[in-house]
Amino acid sequence: MKNISHEGYNFWGFETYAVVLDSSKDSSDIASFEIISDNVKKNFYVGDVLNLDEIAIKAVTKNGNNKTFTTFEVVRENKFSFSPDNKYIFTTADIGTKKISVSCEIDGKTVTENFDVNVSDPHNDAPAKVEIYDKDKLVVTKNIGFEEFTNNSGYMRFYNTEIPKKYEGKWDKDTFTVKVYNASGNLLNINVKKRKALFNIELPDYMALHGSGGYIMFSFKYVDNEPKTEPKTEPKTEAADILSENTPSAVELYDGSELLKKETITKEQFENSNAHYMIYNVMIPKKYENWTKSTFTVKVLNSKGGEIENTITKSDNTLGINLTKYKSPRYGKGYVVLRLKYKDEIVTKTVTASAPVDLYDYDARVKVVYNAKTGQIIIVEDDETYSGSNQPFWRKAQKIFEKLVGRTKANVDGVDAISHATLS
Repeated sequence: MKNISHEGYNFWGFETYAVVLDSSKDSSDIASFEIISDNVKKNFYVGDVLNLDEIAIKAVTKNGNNKTFTTFEVVRENKFSFSPDNKYIFTTADIGTKKISVSCEIDGKTVTENFDVNVSDPHNDAPAKVEIYDKDKLVVTKNIGFEEFTNNSGYMRFYNTEIPKKYEGKWDKDTFTVKVYNASGNLLNINVKKRKALFNIELPDYMALHGSGGYIMFSFKYVDNEPKTEPKTEPKTEAADILSENTPSAVELYDGSELLKKETITKEQFENSNAHYMIYNVMIPKKYENWTKSTFTVKVLNSKGGEIENTITKSDNTLGINLTKYKSPRYGKGYVVLRLKYKDEIVTKTVTASAPVDLYDYDARVKVVYNAKTGQIIIVEDDETYSGSNQPFWRKAQKIFEKLVGRTKANVDGVDAISHATLS
């Protein structure tokens, strides 16, 4: 428009002009709209609250003007409705992809636009047990309660965790192998780091405070783990006898007189768990899904077969066993926890077998549980194979086990196939 004359002026001084149209005075109805959800959190756990405070709507009026409504209150004031509404609390029924709907009346019809959020079970991403190994040797084990973890916003700290003195000043993040399990016994994705004298296990998949990943942090206390030699003539103390008599060796779960499940526990396993031993995936018939405390009778046996006094508690699918007379100067009270899983009643048989891995001088051992009626394999698992320096490859080899589930003996190679795979 430059150099073009205009009434009262010799010419326009610039080539381009911006014309600002104020649409705030446009009171015509909405003709169409779209949701702007960029600032809305999209990933939630059961129990989290939907926050739509930062939602925005971009609308076009009947007069053709564009309007943008920002914040939940402004959007609602302009006659938009939400399903579910702001501050909705997600439940287990919402697990998976959940649609968030925004609606408006246009020409007498309800027009709805949606965006998706993801809702998951926090138990799937939360740690329930941590195991720290030096090669095959278990150095540290910690059980973590779900409420304890969530109450700490996904950040757990364990101070003065005892490990052998030989590691003092000599460990780094690659010294140890770490396994972190959720409440279902599944391994979680982790990153391991050393920060000065702290051992940090990051949980990138857990939505902790501010949406960041959670972590488990250990500081170590180095102790002389050599067994103290006592004079042979020194008698055992009464306290030691009481502790031994109340240390669990087996747990039996009964419905009346019917034995449903028996789980064995070694003294080392119990003490390595700091006397809070958790057993995952305890399979019982599906008919017990709605069990109560009075459904079962629990017997806890010591290494001599004597019965240990106990009380039980229930939380969801978890049966807690309090060993009422177990009191350790080092660990305090004793507990055993059973995480129950339910399956259709199938008569099963369990067989074990082994085959030599000559190159590394060990036996590959497997345990197979199968349907006694159909012959179909239910589970194949390692049967405490000690693979020594070949352990990394043996762990990889175990991944083929899940591919055998559902097959029968007729279409599966023998145990030697596993042995040869290890050699290759």
